[in-house]
Amino acid sequence: MAELKITAGPQGTNVDDYEVEFVENVPLGIVIGTISGDPAATQYSFYIDDDGVKWDGEGRVTIVGDKIYLSTTGPGLNYEMASGAYQIWIVAKNAAGDEVNQAVFGLSLADANDAPTDLTVKNATGGTTFSFQENTTPTGTFVAVLTSKDEDRTAQGGAGDTFTYSLVDDLGGRFKVATATVAGKTQYQIQAGSNGTLIDFEDYGAGKLLKSDDNGNSRYYELKVRVTDGGGPDGASAAKYTEQTIKVYVTNDTADDQNLPPNAPTGGSGTLKENTASTNTLVQLAGSTDPEGLAVTYDFAANGNPNSLFALSADGKLTLATGKTLDYEAAGLSSDGTGKYYLVKVVAKDPAGNASTATDVKVYVTNDTADDQNLPPNAPTGGSGTLKENTAST
Repeated sequence: MAELKITAGPQGTNVDDYEVEFVENVPLGIVIGTISGDPAATQYSFYIDDDGVKWDGEGRVTIVGDKIYLSTTGPGLNYEMASGAYQIWIVAKNAAGDEVNQAVFGLSLADANDAPTDLTVKNATGGTTFSFQENTTPTGTFVAVLTSKDEDRTAQGGAGDTFTYSLVDDLGGRFKVATATVAGKTQYQIQAGSNGTLIDFEDYGAGKLLKSDDNGNSRYYELKVRVTDGGGPDGASAAKYTEQTIKVYVTNDTADDQNLPPNAPTGGSGTLKENTASTNTLVQLAGSTDPEGLAVTYDFAANGNPNSLFALSADGKLTLATGKTLDYEAAGLSSDGTGKYYLVKVVAKDPAGNASTATDVKVYVTNDTADDQNLPPNAPTGGSGTLKENTAST
């Protein structure tokens, strides 16, 4: 009787005619092998023993026609879970449904580098909320404890892969990963780094490191934690890693609070013809932020609104005041190479009224020739002279 044999699918190799080998973690659904060897065989199924056990590689493979597939609903191929080769017992039948052959094939696995998994970051009580007050974080202050898993580590059935923890960004040395001995065991921790004293509730706003999900009421540093393996048990594979992002909240120490003013707004200029009523925005102010992350509004500096000609909205829109017009012939106008202008001075303020330094804004005024008057020259200055009578003179 002819013997059945198996030919490995494209991602595997034949050990011999009765065993194929695959690297663990190959995709589900691939072809494990093609059955051949008995011309009488037209259909194949798995052997079921007297205990009702189906010999399908512990649920890992299925048969379609003459091909054995890695099941799309099975547990896949995992080297660390395997005990030697999986056994696949095939029964072959002819077209009439009569059994004509049997064979037991082996499915063996080669080890591959598995990425670390189950990276956990916990606080001192086992929770996942991280918070401390500013000004209380010298170097080495505990933030969180790190744990992870990797099937390649000896403790989890592997052959001895290594691992390291790191921070993708330590935020300028504010945080670090270090080891500590706790209850006689080595513990991997996130701690305040060499610049832990820079951890600051006021480190918030444009260009700052603290973030917020509620407009600055609660503030946090975002840390991305990484665990990287050693490239598999033999260290020969490319290293793999897993990451997790956490929020480390910082609460305010009111003892060091300073309510600093916003930075000054950017300058600008606008132009309007004299004798013209207008509601258009002449200049849009911008660029001011508050060091404490508070809301910013715009206002005139003291004596910064000449003759109360202008209006300024809280969001920085400078317009002509209602009922006002500009006058090209007005006394006291400044001028430069562009023309005559009104000099307006503006500031940015926080909710407490703390004001930035003033910024100059120029509103140029152009002439309305329709109101020009052709006035006579002013009178000449007087004087005196002397001439002798009977004297011709030029």
